[in-house]
Amino acid sequence: MLIPTQVGFFCYFYLCQSAVLEPAKLRKLPLEQNSPFLQELQVTSFKNCLSAKLSFSDRFNCLIGDNGAGKTSLLDAIYYLCLGKDAFNSTDQQNIKTTEQYFRVEGKFIVGDRATDVAVACAKGARKVIMADMIVYTKASQHVGKFPVVVIGPDDHELISSGGEARRRWLDQTLSQTDAFYLDDLVQYAKVLAQRNAFLRQDKQFADDADLLSVFDKQLDDYGSRIFERRKIALAKIVPFINRFYAAISGDKEKVTVSYTSQLFDDSLLNLLKTNKFKDQAIQHTSCGIHRDDIEFELSGMSARKFGSQGQIKSLVCAIKLAQFTFTVDIVQKKAILLLDDIFDKLDEKRVHSLLNLLSGAEFGQVFITDAHKHRLQVLFADLKLTSKFFIVENGNVNDPF
Repeated sequence: MLIPTQVGFFCYFYLCQSAVLEPAKLRKLPLEQNSPFLQELQVTSFKNCLSAKLSFSDRFNCLIGDNGAGKTSLLDAIYYLCLGKDAFNSTDQQNIKTTEQYFRVEGKFIVGDRATDVAVACAKGARKVIMADMIVYTKASQHVGKFPVVVIGPDDHELISSGGEARRRWLDQTLSQTDAFYLDDLVQYAKVLAQRNAFLRQDKQFADDADLLSVFDKQLDDYGSRIFERRKIALAKIVPFINRFYAAISGDKEKVTVSYTSQLFDDSLLNLLKTNKFKDQAIQHTSCGIHRDDIEFELSGMSARKFGSQGQIKSLVCAIKLAQFTFTVDIVQKKAILLLDDIFDKLDEKRVHSLLNLLSGAEFGQVFITDAHKHRLQVLFADLKLTSKFFIVENGNVNDPF
């Protein structure tokens, strides 16, 4: 039996068999030819799925099964292949099947006439390995944006109902797939913010070191100002898409208003940090910056968070995620893969019909849908005259498509 470190070496050797290099960038092709689709997926010891191998349609793929059957695990495996990380905020180690020592996810993406093999593996006690065409990435961020993906899941209601962190995370994920410089600035801002907060928690004699504090302030201002400007520009482009998709899904019942709030609208971050220096020392953390930004959604002038019904919030979340999809397509000039995880709950039949009708349009590419009701999806697809591969998922196993 392999011990964790041996398993880690096995995963690494199995995946790479070569030196660590950065893969070549995708060729520039027209939108249709430049848009990737996942042709094959192979999963080993991932979450509750011991082993599965699937071949997909380049348009609609439906995964049918009861709650806990493994549908979401397969969507998460696809997300891993696209972004090299988990879609649902678990750690890499938590995604190893309980009885096993490692997980491995492999897939074949088709872009135009070119195939790219992507693999992600992680062993207990070892670091995750991400690679494309047998070449290992030196940093996970090198993979982000090559195969764009957008996921809509049951917990996305937090985009509307919870605090600002969920909304910042959504916007950051959107921009990180379209702008590598934004991702770098975001990572560096988080590092400096953590350093500044740690510094503020030290003994007062050290926290009074104005020179060191000013170094942190200047760095936060550099990274934070660029992040703020990119967020402003991105939201200005995304909001019209949100309105268009919400109108299509809801039957044009309400108008969506989106407001971006940031302390940087009032003053530069550098000045804000200087002004709040003594307050930050007293409370021992940084009270101002782009980590306090928020986005407010209103429906016909009323706060969606406070007054939106379940159906309205679900429709708005779908519109926000489809807007993210369209924004991504416009920037990177390739269609994202769309993952829909049990999203039909809380949507009435008319809204579900409208949503699927939207997704059948030429602006969308490969779509994966999970649902617990086989008959419901079959009727919807037949009514809309859409074709799909259907897979039955039971206890982590996947039956042949029909």
